[in-house]
Amino acid sequence: MSEISLKRAHNESQENQAVETKKRQNVAERIMENMGHREGQGLGQNEQGITEPIQIGVQNGRLGLGHEYNQKTAGEWNDQEENKSVEEVPEFLSATQEDRDSFSKSFDINWILKGEALTTLLDEEEFCDNQLICDLLKAKGIFDHMNIQDIQNARQRANPYETVMGAIFQNRAAMKMANLDRIFEWKLSREFDDELRQAHNPLTMEDCTHNFKMNDEIFYFADICAGPGGFSEYMMWRKAFYNSKGIGFTLRGRDDFKLYNFKASSQAFFETYYGSVGDGNIYNPENIKSLEEYVRKRTGGKMCETVMSDGGFSVEGKEDIQEVLSKRIYLCQFIVGLSLCRVKSDTQSGGNFICKMFDVFTAFSAGLVYVMYLAFEKISIHKPNTSRPGNSERYIFCENLTEFGATVLKNYLIYINDEMEKTPEDADEDILELIPLETMTGDEKFIEYLRKSNHKWATRQILYLQKYETYTLNKGAFDEDQSELREKCLKYWEIPDKHRPLVDNQPPAMALRVLVGDHMDYNFSSARSLNIETLNSFKDYSNYHLSFLPENTPPLLLVTNGKGETFLIDSAQSNIKQHDLYLPPKTLLLVQKTCIYTKNQKGALLNCADWSNTIVIIDAAWIAGNAVYDQSLPERSVSIQKFCETVNKTTANYQQNFEHRLEKVWNVKKKGKNRSHMNSQLNSYLLIPSKTLPLVPSVDSFSELKVAYLEANNRCETMAVDKYEISARLADDNKERYVSVKTIRIYKRKDDKNQVIGFFDSWKNDTVWDWVWKSDARGKFEIMSRGSSAGFDRHITIFSPEGRVYQVEYAFKAINSTNLTAVGVKGNETAVIAVQKRVPDKLIVSDSVTSVYKLSPSIGCCAIGMIPDCKFQVKRAQSEAAGWKYENGYNMSVEQLARRMADLNQYYTQNAEMRSLGSALLMISYDDEDGVQVYRVDPAGYYRSMKAVSVGVKQQPATSFLEKKFKKQSEFDEDETIQTALEALQTALGTDLKAQEVEVVVVTKKDPSFRKLSNDDVDHHLNAIAERD
Repeated sequence: MSEISLKRAHNESQENQAVETKKRQNVAERIMENMGHREGQGLGQNEQGITEPIQIGVQNGRLGLGHEYNQKTAGEWNDQEENKSVEEVPEFLSATQEDRDSFSKSFDINWILKGEALTTLLDEEEFCDNQLICDLLKAKGIFDHMNIQDIQNARQRANPYETVMGAIFQNRAAMKMANLDRIFEWKLSREFDDELRQAHNPLTMEDCTHNFKMNDEIFYFADICAGPGGFSEYMMWRKAFYNSKGIGFTLRGRDDFKLYNFKASSQAFFETYYGSVGDGNIYNPENIKSLEEYVRKRTGGKMCETVMSDGGFSVEGKEDIQEVLSKRIYLCQFIVGLSLCRVKSDTQSGGNFICKMFDVFTAFSAGLVYVMYLAFEKISIHKPNTSRPGNSERYIFCENLTEFGATVLKNYLIYINDEMEKTPEDADEDILELIPLETMTGDEKFIEYLRKSNHKWATRQILYLQKYETYTLNKGAFDEDQSELREKCLKYWEIPDKHRPLVDNQPPAMALRVLVGDHMDYNFSSARSLNIETLNSFKDYSNYHLSFLPENTPPLLLVTNGKGETFLIDSAQSNIKQHDLYLPPKTLLLVQKTCIYTKNQKGALLNCADWSNTIVIIDAAWIAGNAVYDQSLPERSVSIQKFCETVNKTTANYQQNFEHRLEKVWNVKKKGKNRSHMNSQLNSYLLIPSKTLPLVPSVDSFSELKVAYLEANNRCETMAVDKYEISARLADDNKERYVSVKTIRIYKRKDDKNQVIGFFDSWKNDTVWDWVWKSDARGKFEIMSRGSSAGFDRHITIFSPEGRVYQVEYAFKAINSTNLTAVGVKGNETAVIAVQKRVPDKLIVSDSVTSVYKLSPSIGCCAIGMIPDCKFQVKRAQSEAAGWKYENGYNMSVEQLARRMADLNQYYTQNAEMRSLGSALLMISYDDEDGVQVYRVDPAGYYRSMKAVSVGVKQQPATSFLEKKFKKQSEFDEDETIQTALEALQTALGTDLKAQEVEVVVVTKKDPSFRKLSNDDVDHHLNAIAERD
């Protein structure tokens, strides 16, 4: 029956009951009229009786018939008082730098006020109207004598948003995060691009198979006190594919993460950590400290872009003082938020924090909110629609963590937690204030916001508690808008309105057939043999890539089913073995199982005991639902690298959970359950991508391969090995680790029609070649090293007989690879850089192409050369400048930064495991001591302060022009400096520039900040040059 039919039947039933009641009343009235009664008169001889009919009461639970609550009558609810909105608009509160400075001046570590522990909220009045608090407590008390089942039933019928439930996720908590993410304009998931967000998570039944953020950095988030993991399931679903990495911390035991219930996203991208103590107790200071260190290591120092916290515990029977009982979990969650969020800087936004709270009526809770108000750029206290309106729950959202919050305020909260840790649980004394009351009430903006927020949410809660009471008495009532609101909310939150996905537990052969599709005729073991004749037949070496394979046996296919179980399949599909590694569904990889080696004191290879199993990913067709089989090999390699970073876990993570997981697996087997547990993965695994490089420059990489020997089975096996750098995110030590290289595989990138050769096409078209290295044929590496400069350019640390280091010279040539030219000029009080802007493809958004970057508030640069190298140098320079400011409290000078970057470049010319960077930097800045400055840093590690300089493909003609110009004139004002740089660039290029073809950045004494001129300003200067000429 449809919803409309149900409503119509319900209304007809009520009308029929009313008619029957009226009939019964008319009969009674006629009888009484015959006995002499008149309407409006009382009964009895003296008309002293009642004049109204006796009202029907409702029997509630097992309460006695005479209980006062049973005398209450069922009434009608007027839903006009409710605001059943779909769109929610949060109200923000932001602190200024003056607020923080004022607080910092008056801050005192001895602010803590202790006193007798609170047992009631009736006396609170500073942050909310006292009468409203009393009304709220009274409203909560109406359920003291009611049956819990009746209350829950009434809540389900009365809450307009009750039927939203969990949708495609495991619980309501995931929907809360979806709701909150939408409320705060996607600032939790950072999915600001509407088209990409909707493409990755379509509302239709079809799933997206293309990862549009393949080249983006990994999104790191933390989920605190949030078992069973609904927040994380939503976040990984929203980020899609392998774009995110989650770290969870919660109490072990009944409320632990239930990762095996993740259906909308994969548990493979999430790892749990329970602190140094191992129990997941957030109150323990040691656990908090170790959690921060763990997250810093796992994120490579980047920390989290979003930290979510949903801590709470049962307060049954003590609902009136839920806020008081929850004060320490508030405190510890806030400490973790300040510890794990990324700190805002000039080059990146700060991390965001979302945390569940309850009432904020006491000075302690208000003090915590005040701390977060100063620690972050802005905050908002909001109760989302998905939070049941009759409870005290609300969420505080904090945006952009400041350095002040991550240092001073965090340390103060840690100090308070240490004090609470020392206090016995049964002590009569408690911390009542952490911020003086007069400090908070003196901030009118803060106190007004908090009182307004408390009034808003307490009033709404009272309203819905009254509605619950009405619906408890009227068991046939229900909110008729539930279905419509559910549909509208899901659409607004961009959540598919469909059932929770079922686990598709396919057999491995069926899972493989689905992923292979129309390419069943391929044979991935049919690589052709490589020899010198084949190598000589290659027309264009730049069209080929090579990979180092650790074994000389045919690779295996690794395929996953819907549960994330992995299977290894040989080329003939005759041998299928299940693996106990869990990976995301819809994954199809070409792999080899191998070992990581270390060396002993004698130089012999030893199996590394850190990871019991190592899998090298050679190639991929599907990665976590992302169809990469049509992409080129370099693009597939990028996806493989990112995938490995998101699914790998530390050995400490495996070791910490070993006994706990083993116990759970035993319990599952003992109870006879077949449900899959993530805890059945007991062995540690390391997934590493096969080293894939372009063929032409990679011939020199063979000189980095070393011959080592492995003692096994009473014999010595000689093999080639390649040094493998284990990320500091996974290992604590600095051991040198090696991967064997027994096969070199060459792939052709494009066919004769210049079409990309994909995963399956490589095997169909016979465009894969293998060369197997043998222990007695080390000299065969020379077949890959033809045409070099007498062998002296194969290694970065080898001088030629003429005293030249060819690799460094090649790095200088690489600067011209982008065919750009840049000019820097220093005037009296102005420094300027003018650089060509060239968009290589018409489909590229021109605004996304740039060669100029801001390194600090007063230092900027232009990077010319190989784009990846330029990006790397810029990020390193930004990190160095930010680190200097953090450690010393003032900005780094341009001379110090140029020297530091030059030192790093010079270091790259001395190490065999590195190569020189094919990029050059021009830096400009202004400081009070030295005025405006222009510096150049080149790949050899040479840096100098310059009056004028040029780099790039047209460096020589530009330099000649500048030398002549400075010979005639040595003093330049701002306009002359800018026009000199533009004129030098035009002269070198031999053409007139347009404003959109050049980028111009300046710093001046009048405005020391590094800034970029608009197209209109550039056009003005170009016109001035043309008119002068």
